[in-house]
Amino acid sequence: MSETTIAPLSIPTTASGVDSDYLADADPAPTLRRREFLPDLLSIEELSVFVQIPKSTLYKWNADGEGPHPVKLGKHLRYRRSDVLEWLDKMAG
Repeated sequence: MSETTIAPLSIPTTASGVDSDYLADADPAPTLRRREFLPDLLSIEELSVFVQIPKSTLYKWNADGEGPHPVKLGKHLRYRRSDVLEWLDKMAG
């Protein structure tokens, strides 16, 4: 019996971040919109796709202390999968 391996999510990037053509053309439903395929750390672009909320709203929530709590890695914001799922469960409850 052979094992099936799922490749990690690869999003094309440019010097300024995620390639906007990729986001406009790609349908992330099979990956980013399913909990079991979320990476352990999500970029703001990945979180935006997963929760279907604009990045600008996520940035505002972060500034206002709302939404899932980000981790700052240098100048980059990342969101722990566990924190995002916990926040979603709290919002739904």
